[in-house]
Amino acid sequence: MKQRVISAAVALAILIPLLVIGGVPMYFGVGVIALLAYREIVMLKESHQKLPDLMKVVGAFCLLLLVFVRFAGYYLV
Repeated sequence: MKQRVISAAVALAILIPLLVIGGVPMYFGVGVIALLAYREIVMLKESHQKLPDLMKVVGAFCLLLLVFVRFAGYYLV
């Protein structure tokens, strides 16, 4: 639990200045933090059963697509 609180504090310390700056740095910061969260979810799932590598790659690609499609000016949702 302590490690998660420390990780969240570090993530916020990185994300808040990126939100203030905005633009390209913000999208890259959000993308990195989103990938770290996705990795955590995959590791939690793999503690119960193995996931195929293709599923992990496709999931990460879709996550980055959702983050960066707004950067390009397109809106999916």
